[in-house]
Amino acid sequence: MTDYTLAAELIKSRVSMEDAVAMYCPGVTPRHNRIPCPIHNGKDPNLWFSNWGYHCFVCGAGGDVINFVEHIFGLDFPSALDKLNTDFCCGAVLDRRMTLREQREAKKRHEKIMAERQQAEAEKQAYQALYNSLWDEWIRLDRNRRQYAPKHHDEEPHPLYVEAIQKIGYQEYLIDTLL
Repeated sequence: MTDYTLAAELIKSRVSMEDAVAMYCPGVTPRHNRIPCPIHNGKDPNLWFSNWGYHCFVCGAGGDVINFVEHIFGLDFPSALDKLNTDFCCGAVLDRRMTLREQREAKKRHEKIMAERQQAEAEKQAYQALYNSLWDEWIRLDRNRRQYAPKHHDEEPHPLYVEAIQKIGYQEYLIDTLL
């Protein structure tokens, strides 16, 4: 009897829910990681997914990427593993027990994929932090521009107003180049 545990872990490390949704739900564009549930053929975006799993708020279906394939195609666990392994070229050994060498190689591939995902997540967080800081500065400058604007044309401008007028255009440029 084949032990599917290592193969399942390898497949789950190589295939994210986002990948599975893109492959098995053609023509559906996720919005905020939500799509119409393909399990009960829902019309509203009631199925939420992340890279590691999914949950439908109507039919209650949920689980990992393997469960997703089981539910969509009505497959048993080994058949779902085989489908994912074939469709995404994961290279998992399903017809026999993995040798120790294959297990080590699978573990190395898994660790490499996890490191790449962590790197991508760190880059995404760094981008979001930069984006937020640029907007925070723009908001500060805009608030100072409105709050300290001279009331009369002969009034001496406040230093915070002058700073806002001088810097807000450049701040908008930075935000535009980041987008």
